[in-house]
Amino acid sequence: MNHPDRLCRRLRSCTRPMDACISADGLGLYFHSGQSGGYGQGDLYMTRRATRTSPWEVATNLGPKVNSSQNEFFPGVSRDRLELHFNSSRLGRCGSYDLYVSTRATPNDPWGDPVNVGPAVNSPAMDAWASLSPDGLLMFFNSDRPGGGGSWGDGYVARRASRSAPWQSAVNLGPIVNATPWNKTKVSADDTTMYIICDPDDSMTYSTHKAPILPIVAFRRWQGGPGRSKAADQ
Repeated sequence: MNHPDRLCRRLRSCTRPMDACISADGLGLYFHSGQSGGYGQGDLYMTRRATRTSPWEVATNLGPKVNSSQNEFFPGVSRDRLELHFNSSRLGRCGSYDLYVSTRATPNDPWGDPVNVGPAVNSPAMDAWASLSPDGLLMFFNSDRPGGGGSWGDGYVARRASRSAPWQSAVNLGPIVNATPWNKTKVSADDTTMYIICDPDDSMTYSTHKAPILPIVAFRRWQGGPGRSKAADQ
């Protein structure tokens, strides 16, 4: 593996870039920056490159549709690059920070107006770090809502039946994943592994772990065929 480059040096136009997310094709990078000239206290930016070995282009602000007069953090782009999830303190939120989504028809179109993902996911607390499964039907995120065990929030997951369906109520990922005061989760591109970034002693010393995602198989009796069965979705 090559020595990592400093993105600030490569991007040339950013001030303290943070919370970066790279697209599945490796050619787009989304991040937060509080640099001057934006639309709010902190905005979302993106940069592109022609190939995985090409240098990153000068970063550009995602504009006033995505960014508000408040803060936008923690971008996450879907595998098909048609959904951009992030959290924001903009007006109309349910809690201190809510999760929002901006969509577009094709990867070459501009992002549309952000929409709050709704009360099934968002809480009166802070909800952040959204990450979609490759098929877009599961959303993993963190929240410091009441009932969690971590001082900096627990990992949660919400499910939807299709890309156009509303999100169902979020569920805590449980004590195996939420075993430390600070956890951030992300799913691999092949949908088989969950990566968990942990701060075991709440000291801002982070470590990365991984766990396999196992299918949950439900057996159903087929009509007219005793003893036959089929597997439900994962």
